[in-house]
Amino acid sequence: MDPAEPLLLAECVPGGTTTALAVLEGLGVAAAGLVSGSLRQPAHGLKAALVAQGLAAASFEAADLTGVAHPLSVLAALGDPMQAFAAGLVAAAAARGTPVLLAGGSQMAAVLALALALAEPGQRPALADRLVVATTAWVAEEAGSNLALLLERIGARWQVRPRLEVAALRFHGLSL
Repeated sequence: MDPAEPLLLAECVPGGTTTALAVLEGLGVAAAGLVSGSLRQPAHGLKAALVAQGLAAASFEAADLTGVAHPLSVLAALGDPMQAFAAGLVAAAAARGTPVLLAGGSQMAAVLALALALAEPGQRPALADRLVVATTAWVAEEAGSNLALLLERIGARWQVRPRLEVAALRFHGLSL
């Protein structure tokens, strides 16, 4: 792969917004109420209850310097296999100088957070500069979630400025 050619990585996991919420919370990002869903009326309460159970059941032994569990412990206890694969792929591509487009929403925000958490502090700004989260207006404007604020919180957690691009695609008025 030519480092100048961008890598496109898209979310694809059923239940992935719930594991995204769990991983984000486990990494110390206040994500409750910000993670999107795939339904017209996402089950935010159900997700929050499942994440609370997962966090309570997880036993994190290896804490990093901030007192938060080690990212790999969080991933093993609360994440899904796509997140592990995607975070590794993102880190490798960015290290080669390849721009990465994370297409989706909350699942890709969790991948971004994992990649940042696993990176050395000095590498995080360059990593964030090579990554863009891209979504639709449908996701960006979803009632009961807030991807832009979620990315701000991820940025604040790792002292970077995540980028968000929003396509004007909406499904309002669509009859199903």
